[in-house]
Amino acid sequence: MVAKKPWFGERKYGWGFRPITWQGWVSVLVLILAIALDAMYLTNTIFFIPVLIATVFIFLIVSMLKSENP
Repeated sequence: MVAKKPWFGERKYGWGFRPITWQGWVSVLVLILAIALDAMYLTNTIFFIPVLIATVFIFLIVSMLKSENP
């Protein structure tokens, strides 16, 4: 279920969303941390690209579900 207050809002310029609540900022920080951990521990394995794609895909789904209507 989508919360009443959106985590991400429209950008004034450009395309996409920007974090407007602390939950949005935490989700961006979690994305950055997950990408950094992926780069540190999985760079030389076959799991690097699939985990990176899954991480970004999950973030995109969360940001779309928790954003304002365009």
